[in-house]
Amino acid sequence: MKMEDQTLTINGAWQLQALAPFAVTATGVRLTPTETPVAAATTVAFGDRTLAATATTFSLSEGTATVTAAALNATTGLVQVSVTGGAGATVALRQVGLTATLAGTEAWRMLAVPFDNDKWAKFVDYPLNAARESYGFTALHASGSNAGLVVGAVDHDTWKSAIDVVDAKTARVQIYSGATSEVTRDFDGAVHGTVSGTTVSSARFFVGQFADFQAGLAKLGDALQVVQPPLTWSHPVPVGWNTWAAFMGNITYERFLTSADYLAQHKEFSDANGSQWLNLDASWNKFTDRMKVLPARLQANGQIAGSYLAPFISGGNFDEYVSGTDDNYRLKDIVLRDHAGNILPPVDGLYSLDPTHPGTIQHLQYDLDRIVAWGFRFVKIDFLGHASREGAFYDPSITTGMAAYNFAMKQITARLAPERIGYDMFISLSIAPIFPGGYGHARRISCDAFGALDQSEYVNNSMTYLWWLQGRQFAYNDPDHIVLFHSNDSDSISLAEAKTRFSTGLISGLKLISEDFAVPQARANAEAIFGNASIMALVKKELAFRPVGEPLLGKASATVFYARDTNATYVACFNYSLSEPAALNLDLATVGVGQHGAITELWHNQPVVAGALLTATLAPKETLIFQIAD
Repeated sequence: MKMEDQTLTINGAWQLQALAPFAVTATGVRLTPTETPVAAATTVAFGDRTLAATATTFSLSEGTATVTAAALNATTGLVQVSVTGGAGATVALRQVGLTATLAGTEAWRMLAVPFDNDKWAKFVDYPLNAARESYGFTALHASGSNAGLVVGAVDHDTWKSAIDVVDAKTARVQIYSGATSEVTRDFDGAVHGTVSGTTVSSARFFVGQFADFQAGLAKLGDALQVVQPPLTWSHPVPVGWNTWAAFMGNITYERFLTSADYLAQHKEFSDANGSQWLNLDASWNKFTDRMKVLPARLQANGQIAGSYLAPFISGGNFDEYVSGTDDNYRLKDIVLRDHAGNILPPVDGLYSLDPTHPGTIQHLQYDLDRIVAWGFRFVKIDFLGHASREGAFYDPSITTGMAAYNFAMKQITARLAPERIGYDMFISLSIAPIFPGGYGHARRISCDAFGALDQSEYVNNSMTYLWWLQGRQFAYNDPDHIVLFHSNDSDSISLAEAKTRFSTGLISGLKLISEDFAVPQARANAEAIFGNASIMALVKKELAFRPVGEPLLGKASATVFYARDTNATYVACFNYSLSEPAALNLDLATVGVGQHGAITELWHNQPVVAGALLTATLAPKETLIFQIAD
């Protein structure tokens, strides 16, 4: 949502050392500048560092506005806009930010980033004159090059923040807090919640100039990690199976055990400790009585039980009593409403619950306590974007969707804290905002993606632009459920497609497959993959692959990813075509490889002869993974 209704337009200038010049305009609500800005040197704290900063203050008829710019190093820094009321008066803002004019005459392009991973949204690289609003962060770069700027909010406790184009002809963009749109699931023109105080500040925005914006994204991640560290996980990355793609709502206890017992015979597919993580997704409420015995049943197989919750949604039976509240609340009492008292429109056919309402919190705690009491050690928590919508919250101290989201997520991590429950519970966030981190060990990087080739390409579109979250905001990225033959609601896939989809898991983080292993061809495809010892060894590694910095346009996904291990470099190459071969011509210097030892292609277990250039031909739908020894 552009800030067209704002009346504060303060013209100043800001240049961050070696950064291309920015012309900066601070933006607020219902305030009018009256005097020339004054710049002064100051310092600001960031983590455990004290940064030199320049604070440019503008006099307003009703107070002051200050743009603070602090350098992290020669080419990166932080910028923030603050508005202070005159004579201690309270300021109430729905939006606050600045505009920046990009220097130079390049044909600028801008990456559009979705707010969350719902509705199969993709990351899209647009020319500036066609760009869409980008949520949380963006990359601004010259056409045909990855050189450019990375801009991203590092604070996500109060505001939804965005970057948008104000005027493509003059290359002027808007960087602001207070964003709402259908992309943030705030429908029908819903506005951002009001933030009030004697001083109201935007999020702090990271701004940096880089020869390759992919490297800049990693630096943004480093800054985010200072503000909100990831939830730590000191055990191996979970490897196993999930029920959703295989069965969806048709899961039964017997079907679950059939696949569990099959997988118990294939411990080559397991985590570094030899365990398999088996996650029972939605619809387990059909056999709640069996949930009490399932963890022990799986433990006898050397398997670890996982469950599923969606604590902030309702199907719409508003007269139904809320479980865990001793019938003190019905759903109509805790459903999220706007400030006129209207129930918010549904998202994905599901209504949002007020995450600050005591009935919602009691319901959440009841469900979390049950899965702990039953002995589950993994929980997938779904539809979390519902907890970040703007609305009229029960708790009057919470006035914005992101404040409500943070409040709700803190309830979860506190309830599942190891010191409270006596062990480490793996928390996997499913449909959720990209930021903030710190509330889950893993986060799905895409919407539902099962096995077909186009879904592998879709997952890799997210990996192309979110690879850097792993280790910085979450312990692991989650590529969703890896289908090897057939999902419950789609056609079967070939073994080549299955290997490609499995490869998207190898380069991501979490590795959960989803198949009905009562089906012979599902077993055959799985065993063709499980039988590859080199691939199974890679399953157990915790490598963070990143894309090779090839310039991409539109909705394209990177085709080459690489990761560094102790004594080797791994390169994964994808062909997303159903019918045409693809050529690989990779200068190994671009992935940090100079002199090297033996090269092996892991899917075929074949040696490869290469010097400084790695070449190969990929068949349609094929993925190749190269291990390049030092």
